[in-house]
Amino acid sequence: MSDPNKKAKSEREAKLTLVAVLYKKGYSYQKIGEEIMLQLNLSRPPPKSSIHSYVHFLLQEWREARIVDMDLAVQLELERIDDAIRELWHAWEKSKEDQKLTYRKNKGAPVMSSQSDDSNRSFRSSFVEQGERTEICFGDPRFLAEIRMQLVERRKLLGLYAPDKSELTGKNGKPLLPASAVDTSTLTEEERAALLAISRKVKR
Repeated sequence: MSDPNKKAKSEREAKLTLVAVLYKKGYSYQKIGEEIMLQLNLSRPPPKSSIHSYVHFLLQEWREARIVDMDLAVQLELERIDDAIRELWHAWEKSKEDQKLTYRKNKGAPVMSSQSDDSNRSFRSSFVEQGERTEICFGDPRFLAEIRMQLVERRKLLGLYAPDKSELTGKNGKPLLPASAVDTSTLTEEERAALLAISRKVKR
């Protein structure tokens, strides 16, 4: 004998699967009900209220899944930043270590051929000078700059910065730049008449 509860649960899961697929494709509640009836061999389509409850359930489930996925993505990025910062600190410490450099230098005198032009001049090495010198290092500042940038990205992911505030107006809604007054005392009669005509057009 079949378990009615198990059958009802299986049918609900099948309906949810169909609703999820069809709703994402933009089907209306009526069309979703008709497809459920056809594909599950039902005698009639489920009521729209049932379709609505399925959609609401799925939306809530997807929203929670997105939150979990976002948390995991943020954690992954934080781990990557931490690894990069550790490597950068190690590279910074290495860049402060003094370096011992060896050098090799040939020494000799130029040899002239029987011809007098310089193109036939060659160089004969009489001995090779070798040595070692110490290069004093104070650290590569590029590593510190990159560490700073990584820390900025880390703080952004954690939401430690206040949101940026953009203000397109001055204080209390006043213009950022005050309107400049026009000194009409230096204008001719014709210029004053033209300025008056322009101001009247602007006011209309």
